[in-house]
Amino acid sequence: MPRVLTRRATAFRAPTHSPTPPVTEELGYRITVHRRHPALTELGVPDWLVETFELGISTDPQRLSGRLIFPVRNAAGKLVGYAGRWATEMVPANRATYRYIGAAEAEVFNLNEVLALHSDLPILVATDPFDVVSLRRYFESAVALVGDELHDVQLRRLSYHFPRRSFVVLCDETTAGRKRRHELVRRLSPFHPVRVPEFLTEGRTVRSLTLTELKEEL
Repeated sequence: MPRVLTRRATAFRAPTHSPTPPVTEELGYRITVHRRHPALTELGVPDWLVETFELGISTDPQRLSGRLIFPVRNAAGKLVGYAGRWATEMVPANRATYRYIGAAEAEVFNLNEVLALHSDLPILVATDPFDVVSLRRYFESAVALVGDELHDVQLRRLSYHFPRRSFVVLCDETTAGRKRRHELVRRLSPFHPVRVPEFLTEGRTVRSLTLTELKEEL
């Protein structure tokens, strides 16, 4: 059976006591991308997911050059920023896996698409946009909290837009992943049913989860 965690948080307030989350302004430019780059094949991203998430390798020499970029949209579907991921699984020691442009770090990746579903299924919450791309092979109700740190405004967006939904928190089973998962559960569980899958054992990643395992949580 999945664990049900209900630790109380003090970092942010329930949506009934909080103002409406701020609306992030639309980004004033677009980054040009290469959608048929060999790196996408190397990462195992099928064409239909490339199109669904508007993925591509940045060809802009000034903005996230050479990185796989994820357009980040606000709840209304307006482009507000980009998350740029290193385009290979092996990240050089002197490079960050992700870099961000615009107000991406204040947003929830894929939020606008999940809002359009009008579903009552649990929301799968990850902390890596690339995990959402992988999860989308099986389920549409997956989002990611963009950025290197969890921000109150992101958590407020989840509670405001999904006040009666439960969440399944999915983070890689690593030291960093366990820390992010613990913080997410701590801050969401006072206001929502929150589950953590039992099958995330040492060393496993969100992208390794199977359809059968995910179905157990939904």
